[in-house]
Formats: sequence, C-alpha cells, structure tokens
Amino acid sequence: MTTPTPVPTIRMRSTQLGSPDGHAVHRYEAGATYSGETVPPMSADLAAVFLREGWAEDANTPPTEPTPLPAAPVMRRRQRRPGPTERKAG
Repeated sequence: MTTPTPVPTIRMRSTQLGSPDGHAVHRYEAGATYSGETVPPMSADLAAVFLREGWAEDANTPPTEPTPLPAAPVMRRRQRRPGPTERKAG
C-alpha cells in the first residue's frame, strides 16, 4: 500500500484555476491559503505546479510582494498624413 504524499500548505500569489482531482475546476484566489483540508481542496500535485510556476509560495514563510507587471508601453498617435485629395498642387 502506498502512503499518500502530504499536501503542503501554500499561499497563492496570483489567482489561478486548477483541478486537484482532474475533474472539478476550482478558482484559487491570490492571498488565500490552501491545504488538503481547505475548500476548495488542494492536492500535492497541484500545489507542486503552483509552487514551481511561482503562482504560490510556502505558507510557513513570510509573504512576499507579488511580482509587479512591467510598465505598459506608451502609446503615441501617429502623425496624420494628408490623403491624395488633400495634397496641395505644386
């Protein structure tokens, strides 16, 4: 008989969807803590994915600040060029 892998307690750094059993999909909210006893439940495999991808961290450590998103590029308007009917005759 195989001993089940213990489920670590994790704290979500970003909101993600996941399926602990391969059937039901749950929403795991940023800032919330999950383990095998929480609702929605957490599986060891799903916790490992969340930790590996950086979407969660070990809940037994102090929380870290979420990674900020890079600044959005500045959108500039293009100079409007006169159309063929607007060009001045030389």
